[in-house]
Amino acid sequence: MRKKRWTWTASAAAALVLAGCGTAAAQGGSSGSQAGQAAGSADSKPVVTLTFGFWGDAKEEAVTLAAVKAFEKAYPNIHIQTEFGGPFNQYFTKLSTEVAGGNAPDIMQMDYEYIDAYAKEGQLLNLKGAKGINISTISPSVLKSGYIDGGLYGIPNALNNYAVIYDEAAFAKAGYHGQRVSWQQWADILEKVHKATGKWAENDDESWQTFGYWARQHGQHLYNASGTKLGFTESTLVSYLNYWANLRKEGVVPPGTVTSLIKQTADPTDPMVQGKSDAELTWVNYVVSLQSEMTRSLALALPPTQPGGEEGLYIKPSQFWSIYSKTKYPQQAELFVNFLLNNVQAGKALGLVRGIPVSSSVRTQLMASGTSAPEKAEFQLVNEALKVATPIDPPPPQHDKEIDQDFANMVQAVQYGKETPQQGAEQFMQEANDLLQNGGE
Repeated sequence: MRKKRWTWTASAAAALVLAGCGTAAAQGGSSGSQAGQAAGSADSKPVVTLTFGFWGDAKEEAVTLAAVKAFEKAYPNIHIQTEFGGPFNQYFTKLSTEVAGGNAPDIMQMDYEYIDAYAKEGQLLNLKGAKGINISTISPSVLKSGYIDGGLYGIPNALNNYAVIYDEAAFAKAGYHGQRVSWQQWADILEKVHKATGKWAENDDESWQTFGYWARQHGQHLYNASGTKLGFTESTLVSYLNYWANLRKEGVVPPGTVTSLIKQTADPTDPMVQGKSDAELTWVNYVVSLQSEMTRSLALALPPTQPGGEEGLYIKPSQFWSIYSKTKYPQQAELFVNFLLNNVQAGKALGLVRGIPVSSSVRTQLMASGTSAPEKAEFQLVNEALKVATPIDPPPPQHDKEIDQDFANMVQAVQYGKETPQQGAEQFMQEANDLLQNGGE
């Protein structure tokens, strides 16, 4: 039996529980109107109710509900019963319980870190060849991320990448104006911002995902190619933990007592929202939600580089739209997914809050209709990222979420001074490899 350390942390989350167990139009497939006719959108048809589960912050909830309202107006014979799941981890804890009970939502928001496990457990409908979804507007390289073992189990909805979101005026005091810098240069800039403002210059943005970016810059990955072992060295992890430990020591980022209370980016618990921090390293799409919560002007930059290292940046689907394999209404579910992807009214409702739309036609319409300052900045930064980004890693193995939580608990132990970076790294890697190789037995 695998012995758990770091159980003292308050952030421990429920592990993913999976219960074991239509067709996307080929390139140049059916349009949204054709799909509507196939599903039967006439008012004389009986009303069908579809359940729709999604995660997000308050802003993401609002824009998603607006898109749902637009769909119901266009298709009055289909009612969408929304199931807002709250923050990311909370949503997937709830979804795993629903899947285990056989009552998952007909349409669900899915993430790259989960899609492999859910697809292989037979919980997602294979959308390869689905006549109700037009995928001709999506780049094949982007659509590829939704394929698992030859089947299409998720339709990417938006593009996303890591970025630094920062207070433009505060960082200008340190002579920083968005140029891409090294990690050491970034630390020096943060120190200057901290001294100039008296606030934390950045959140303590340690996470399994940001470490993955750091590892890629060292020519390593979170997992090996087969997903049976960790794919990085202990020294790489220790260097990452030490980087943030040094920033905490200088008071440049918040202490663990503050960081442990943050639920997610743009949440009221976020020091950026509270006006106590001036930057954070997170997904670029959060700039819209963050800007809506504050009056100070925010700007975007590509994350720091590792001199002499590799490019760690990659483009990730912000999320997928997936359909439950046990849905009673696959045609209507496809129609709704197609609407979210390709309908201009849905695109305008969603905006860029969930990322840059994958549909080329929706992107063109949004750019032509005008965008807000943060949306324009998001468009520009994603375009910059596309020029340098390297291929995304394969979907993570089955135990990724438990390892992710173990990593968060280990980081919190280091932040609280319960473990040194060396001790935390050693124990974490030992337990993670044991879980990957033996299931923790």
